[in-house]
This record gives sequence, C-alpha cells and structure tokens, in this order.
Amino acid sequence: MLSSKQIEIFYEVYRHASMTAAAESLNISQPSISKTLRVIEKNLNFKLAGKTGTSQVFSLRGRDYDEDKIQEKLKDHSLFVAFAPAKTPKIALALIVENGGSGSALAAPMASKIIDYFLKKN
Repeated sequence: MLSSKQIEIFYEVYRHASMTAAAESLNISQPSISKTLRVIEKNLNFKLAGKTGTSQVFSLRGRDYDEDKIQEKLKDHSLFVAFAPAKTPKIALALIVENGGSGSALAAPMASKIIDYFLKKN
C-alpha cells in the first residue's frame, strides 16, 4: 500500500508530469496502480466496499487523450465512493481529487486512509 508520503510524492509528480512519470518516481508500474484497491484491502482490518471513477473535464471531440500534453486544469478528476466495513457500515465517503486522474491512482488510497483513521478512532 502506498504511504501518505508516497501518495503526496505521486500526486505532486503526477500534477506536473503524467501518471507514468509519477509511477516511475516511486518505482511503481502503472498496472500496479490499478491494483491499489486490492493492496489497500489486504492492509486494512476490515472489508472496504467502493467504486473508483474518472470524470472527464473537457470534450476530446474525437482526439486522443494525451495526458502529457494537457494543461493541469484540464486533466481528469479522480473519484472514489466507499463505505466500510462492508457488512456493517459505520462510514460512507465520497472523494474527488480535482485533476487527479484515475480514481484508483489517488482518490482510493486517500479515502482508505481517511476511513482507516475514522474506524480506528471510533
């Protein structure tokens, strides 16, 4: 699982470059980023129910999405909606990371840390 510091580093590099550059900065392959939720779940003491998503900021109108050439303010938003524990929910959370890209890259790891913190305190 990505630590808070790794998530900060990932996001900072991602904001100024691309997901590939951010993954490379932490020696993480892009396919492993998509496995984030499985990794998160292994490291938590509860079953997390959630759905990642990505919200497009502007219409491509038939053009290819080249993250490296898109302005920061036009990059996709990262989304994650979750509740936990899955069988007896005590918290529900919806998280949007503006211009954060894929939901599994940033929003899901951040949300899992928030949920984990909440459940440990309550």
